[in-house]
Amino acid sequence: MTDTLAFPCMSRFQSNSTATLQRTAPVGHAACAPQSPQRRHGARPPLPLSLRLSVMRALLLMVALAIASAAHARDAVIKGGRSKNGLFELRIVQDTGGDTSDYIFAIYDTRSKKRIMQLHDIGGYHRYEQACQASTALWNDSSSFVALTDSDSRHTECTYIFHVSDTSVRRLIVPDFVQNALGRVDATETDLHRHLHPARWDGNQLHVILDFAVANPARGRVHYESEAILECDHLDSIARLRSVTKPEDTESK
Repeated sequence: MTDTLAFPCMSRFQSNSTATLQRTAPVGHAACAPQSPQRRHGARPPLPLSLRLSVMRALLLMVALAIASAAHARDAVIKGGRSKNGLFELRIVQDTGGDTSDYIFAIYDTRSKKRIMQLHDIGGYHRYEQACQASTALWNDSSSFVALTDSDSRHTECTYIFHVSDTSVRRLIVPDFVQNALGRVDATETDLHRHLHPARWDGNQLHVILDFAVANPARGRVHYESEAILECDHLDSIARLRSVTKPEDTESK
């Protein structure tokens, strides 16, 4: 017969150990739960309240400036900018974020009020207020072509031609007919002054008046006037030069 040995002190030890563990474990946490990495390495302290407020104020200021800039951006239909059929408008739009000027040109659909296309690399010499007065547009009768004139320097103007449809705008290449006119007065370059004035459309043919000056050794700066005719086709990417009249000395008229 085997005797069973009782160890009354063992049960007391287990009871005391359990009580000790229960007393040392935080309420709601396991006694041996591992600490988080932030606790081991130290949690990042929150930003000071003053700094957080400063960041919030800066963000609110940026939003307010963006809203104000959009609200004060101006646009207008330039002289001659509304098409003959009333479906399109060529507008000048103030753009204070531009690289070289503070305005752009764009063609809009008058029915939807949506922009069909922004016109790139146009003039850009003036400021918005001046360009509103100086730039002009001339539509043909079918409202499929428009000629836009804007200053590209203090003494020069350029004419740009666009084919316009309900969904797209395409720029046509304009041949350098100025050189043609210069050759007829034995000159190779203009003397500061060079203005192009679209005069009228005859169907799809654009008549452009060229007013330019050349340096003359005996007379100084001499002004001439010539007329060029450019023919446009909706299938062609180039405005074809049909004729250039012999320049006339405007001072001898």
